[in-house]
Amino acid sequence: MSPGFAVIFDCDGVLIDSAPAIAAAHKRAFSPYGIRVEELQGYHRAHSVKMLLSTVEKERGVRIDPNEFTPKLVEHIVGQLRHAQIDPDLLRLIQDLNRRAVPMAVGSSATRPSVEGKLVILGIREALGAVVSADDVTRHKPAPDVYLEAARRLGADPARCVVVEDNDVGVQAAHAAGMRVVSFGKYNQNPHGLFGGDMHVTEWAELSYQALKTLSNVVGENK
Repeated sequence: MSPGFAVIFDCDGVLIDSAPAIAAAHKRAFSPYGIRVEELQGYHRAHSVKMLLSTVEKERGVRIDPNEFTPKLVEHIVGQLRHAQIDPDLLRLIQDLNRRAVPMAVGSSATRPSVEGKLVILGIREALGAVVSADDVTRHKPAPDVYLEAARRLGADPARCVVVEDNDVGVQAAHAAGMRVVSFGKYNQNPHGLFGGDMHVTEWAELSYQALKTLSNVVGENK
């Protein structure tokens, strides 16, 4: 019997410690254009490639073809992460949620090839009922579209979905979708920063089926 709630994970910085790989890939991919993305006023590592290229054009006046740029960026990122291993406590949590028939999905600002590549590396693609990427929606985080689409594909009520996020942009998106949020700090520079979540953990061992269920029930009661 279904437990009545669903869990949606962000990918980068949550399921996988990809920030160093993304930073290195951005540096390499933008170098030919003479651009350091970390110096852009509108830059946020959680933004989609589409939003990132829009920021570059707006602030530097440089238009970059996303069809040419994006595959190279994805190749850089996934290549650097090819030896990454899943956190054992995360794997145990996913296996437990699977045993209890809790629907699970990923909602990410990354492109589909990037997200799928990381999930295959981690060995958890088959455990997920849906994977929603930046390629699947028109509006990207902090808009709620990615998370609403993930809930729709799972057949889940957004008000009974719990999102696991690692940054304020993603937390805004999840709250805008009417979902509760676990802020996950393990891979952050400031792991104890709350960045707006309804619950905060710094290790996967701190998160359990019961904790997620309790959080989802709070949503249902306040609906």
